[in-house]
Amino acid sequence: MTEEAPAPEPRPAPGLPPGPFAGPAPAAAPRQHLIVVRVRLPAHLRTLVQLEKETERGPGHGTASGPGHGTGSEVTLELDSPGTQSSLLDALETRYPVLIGTIRDPRTRVRRPFIRFFACEEDLSHEPPDSDLPAPVLAGTEPFVILGAMAGG
Repeated sequence: MTEEAPAPEPRPAPGLPPGPFAGPAPAAAPRQHLIVVRVRLPAHLRTLVQLEKETERGPGHGTASGPGHGTGSEVTLELDSPGTQSSLLDALETRYPVLIGTIRDPRTRVRRPFIRFFACEEDLSHEPPDSDLPAPVLAGTEPFVILGAMAGG
């Protein structure tokens, strides 16, 4: 009679997460803090993202609510911290791809000339894109307002 060697412990295939016999899973990377902000859009951009159609149907008829959705003139978005103009616009364009190129140039990511940003009664249009949003916007008590400007007389 020959003696059999003990069976080796199961190991996960390379690149796969460890199984129940491979020991504890590695600690997950810490997740950044999520911030929920309100964004108020001008009428022409609301039309592009079809917010009027959502609100015309009324509650319970396809009206979106919660982070990443919107009704009326505002949408709510989840941002990873830190909350900046750039991260806000990235989240807005991710949620509504039809807006890519309408608020800022898609290649240079520079704000379009006749678009203005306001928050807390301040014009933020000429602030650097990576500057932090005002605290009331980050707290969700004040909206970040995107306006279409006009020229001429």
